[in-house]
Amino acid sequence: MAIKKPITIINWRGYVSNLKEAKTIIKDLSKEYFDLIKEKEKELKKKPKKRDLDLHLSVPSSFIYPLQEFVKDKKNEKFKKIIIGAQNFEEIGKTNKNNCVTFSQIQSVGTKFVILNNDIDFENKNLSEQLSPNLKEQKNLNKNEIDNAFLQRLNSISKKNIQNKKDESLEGAINTEKLLEEERKVLIKAKEKEFQILEEKLKCSLQNGMETVLVIKSHNDDLTFLANFVKRIVKNLHYNFFDKLFICYETGKKVLNMDRVYVDDCQEKVIVIRRAIANLFGIDEAKRVRILYSGPINLNNINAILKEGGVDGILINNETSSAKDLAKLLVEATL
Repeated sequence: MAIKKPITIINWRGYVSNLKEAKTIIKDLSKEYFDLIKEKEKELKKKPKKRDLDLHLSVPSSFIYPLQEFVKDKKNEKFKKIIIGAQNFEEIGKTNKNNCVTFSQIQSVGTKFVILNNDIDFENKNLSEQLSPNLKEQKNLNKNEIDNAFLQRLNSISKKNIQNKKDESLEGAINTEKLLEEERKVLIKAKEKEFQILEEKLKCSLQNGMETVLVIKSHNDDLTFLANFVKRIVKNLHYNFFDKLFICYETGKKVLNMDRVYVDDCQEKVIVIRRAIANLFGIDEAKRVRILYSGPINLNNINAILKEGGVDGILINNETSSAKDLAKLLVEATL
């Protein structure tokens, strides 16, 4: 059985401050990677069986073109497998209305792929967990008043006064519930607008032939919500675009010293995502969509995630790791 070729994406998250630093990171990353591969071969006393390295670097938009030229330089043979992409784009149209990065701008410099990050709340929380602090505090205060205030010093006040205070508190509770309902409607409307923008950006990118990574973030592992979201985001896409579509699930799990948990979590989410697409388009079309995993990826679990997790690759959201640390991860991803 042939070893699969997983895609590895490193998202720089904008922490690289200038172009010179960006080029230095690529040089150091490439050098460290090939040096570590050679060390591994010496340790094993033979050439290890490798997966091909398919490395995508997601960089700030102002670095895309110069870094593409940098890695294409014939003198830098070690860089030839590095593909440069964009971290996001804000505007779909050609006109830059809000001084934001547009799709036309990243497309015009030959960008190979783009990551669509989003800030939509995917956690499916109870409404009480989404309320503003003031409303939550008021709701708790009213509840305490209803439950406790009228139980104090009953012998010193009349039944009529007790009833009047109860009525006032209940009226306050009703008003608070109205405020909660209004805020709930505002939240739903805002989320719906965000989703529509995300959907439009995804269609724009895929229709123009760009490889597109859609990141779905979650911190509560609601599988039903994940399945419903995936169905909704892909249902209006034509399956001809699936070869360019990557769905990346970014887990919120944080379990110390239990790397197997992340492998199992990865398997579970892949099944949910793949099945959600298959329900709409059939399993053959669903297999064309590549699924990536992003989360607590380290030297202890990266190989198992790629071999056993059922994914087509990983996305490393990197902010502080050195080139050597990243190179170590890449070596584990290719061996």
